[in-house]
Amino acid sequence: MDIGYARVSTAKQDLDRQIDALRQEGIASKYIYVDKKSGSTTNRPGLHKALDQAREGDVIVVHTLDRSDAPQAVAACTPQ
Repeated sequence: MDIGYARVSTAKQDLDRQIDALRQEGIASKYIYVDKKSGSTTNRPGLHKALDQAREGDVIVVHTLDRSDAPQAVAACTPQ
C-alpha cells in the first residue's frame, strides 16, 4: 500500500498542492498524513502516524523530497 506524507513549515502555508499530487498518484485521503511544522523540529505527529500505519512492503510517498527532512525526521520517529 502507498501512504502519503506532506509537510509545510508554517501554519500559513498551504498543503493543497502536495495533497493533490499524492491523490493523483492514487493515494486515498485516509492514508495521507500531514504536518505543519518547522524543519527544525522532529516532533512530527503526521510522520509518526504514517510510519505507524506502514507495514512491511508499504511505500511512504513524499511529493517534495525536501519536505521529508530525511533521514533526520524519519530516524527520530523510527522505533529502535
